[in-house]
Amino acid sequence: MGKVSERPVGGPELPSALTVLMIILAVLSLAGGVIVFLSRLAETREATGELSGETVIAAVGWLIGSVILACALGALAYLVRRGYDTSILLRNILNRLRATPHDRVAPSAATAKPEVQTAPAKRATPPQHAAPPAHPASPELMQQMAAQLAEMKADLMLSPEQLAIKRSRYLESIAKELSDQARTAIENGEFAQAEELLARFENDVPGDQRCDELRQLLDRTREESLARDLKQHLQRVEDLMAVADFGQAEEAAQTFAEAHPTCEQAVELLERARREGEAYETQMRQKVYKEVQRLAKARQWRAALTAARKLIETCPDTQEANSVTLQMTTLEQNARIEEVRQLRDEMRDMIERRRYTEALEIAKDVMKRFPQSHFGGELKGQIARLRELAAGEGSN
Repeated sequence: MGKVSERPVGGPELPSALTVLMIILAVLSLAGGVIVFLSRLAETREATGELSGETVIAAVGWLIGSVILACALGALAYLVRRGYDTSILLRNILNRLRATPHDRVAPSAATAKPEVQTAPAKRATPPQHAAPPAHPASPELMQQMAAQLAEMKADLMLSPEQLAIKRSRYLESIAKELSDQARTAIENGEFAQAEELLARFENDVPGDQRCDELRQLLDRTREESLARDLKQHLQRVEDLMAVADFGQAEEAAQTFAEAHPTCEQAVELLERARREGEAYETQMRQKVYKEVQRLAKARQWRAALTAARKLIETCPDTQEANSVTLQMTTLEQNARIEEVRQLRDEMRDMIERRRYTEALEIAKDVMKRFPQSHFGGELKGQIARLRELAAGEGSN
């Protein structure tokens, strides 16, 4: 297996010589400036016996120039060293990314720590198949990491002022992007997405005035949208209640209230739909109950029984339904008597009109459905005669 090189491609092996040379030159420059400064002052004093202003200024100039040159050489040495270290880091990372897993070096047998044998050597086992190597990093990932590392390297070379300018531009680009996205979401009525974008805006670019303005726009737009939705749902609920469809009216109000849980008007609309729906149901129950009593009083027993069954089915466990339930036995008995009488009258009418076949069918229906009735008992002695008459009617 090949070993990945840990040194950068090209360039000197180490910048130590260049760095040391620059530092030596910086020290020599500083020392030379000090020597020139002192020698000028000493020569002037020996020659004239006093120090003039021009001589002092010239000597100080030499000293300042040497200090500046020494600082420049020291800074240059520092930049060279830092650039070289960054280059090594970048190239080593890229080399490791390019390397496949089988190129990586396993610990050498020579450097491995020997184990003390405390038991007889075991029989050698056959080598097992190694796991398949993992796929190397994709070229896209390598390019992205290389770009990021190159940007980090460039940032290391920038001064604090330049870094501040670059950060300001970066934050401005983020602020503009989030601002545009949040504004679009607000205009499209996607208020939840707008909330998320503004939260990111506040976190990534704190203190930006545009975020506060967008927050105000979001609140204002949401209130306007809520007012429009409330008006539309109010009209829909009113229309449904006008046609006595209180179930749909309550469902529409419930949907709107769940969508806007903090809206007091939505809660009031739902309560109103429920209240009027309950009032309507109470009114209809009382109306049907009164109808049952009116029909029973008029001895229209079958109509009263039908209305009573409808009341019990649609409004169970109510006062009106319980009251009608107590009357069901009487209503059912009287309804049977009424129906038997109606069938008796129809059968007699058929006999008088000599339509014996139809009279026979009515008689069979009465005997089948109401065998215990008085008329059913009478028909047992008459059914044979009816069959003869019906047979004679068929022969004629």
